[in-house]
Amino acid sequence: ETRFAITSHLYTPLLLKSLHYKLKMPFNCPALVAPSLLSSDLAHLNDEAQNMLDLGADWLHMDIMDGNFVPNISFGPPVIASLRKNQKDAFIDCHLMVKEPAKWVEPMKKAGASSLTFHVESDLPEGGPQA
Repeated sequence: ETRFAITSHLYTPLLLKSLHYKLKMPFNCPALVAPSLLSSDLAHLNDEAQNMLDLGADWLHMDIMDGNFVPNISFGPPVIASLRKNQKDAFIDCHLMVKEPAKWVEPMKKAGASSLTFHVESDLPEGGPQA
C-alpha cells in the first residue's frame, strides 16, 4: 500500500504533528535513515541501494524531479519500477518535486513506490490527490 504526505520546506511542530497523525505514526517515533539515491552511481543503482540497506538504511529515498517544479530532471516511474523489481522488500520513499503531483500518483503507485511526498506549494487538485 502506498502512503501519501504533503510537505514543505517550512516545517513547523504543528505541521509535523499533523502529518504524523495522518500517517498514523506516533509523534515521538524514532528517527528513520533514508539516504537519497540521487547521489549514487546511477549505472549501479541496485547495487548502491543494496549497499545502503546493508549499511542499515530504513528506507530508500528517491528524489523525483520533473524539470518544471524544480529545474532538474531525475527519476520517473520506469526507474522506480526497475528498482522495485530488484528490491522487492525495500521501503521506497518518493519525494515528488513535480508541478502536478496528482498526475504522478497512479504511475508511481504502479511502479512500486511505498510512499509519496508532495509539496504544499505544488499544483494540487481541490481536495488533494486521489489514489
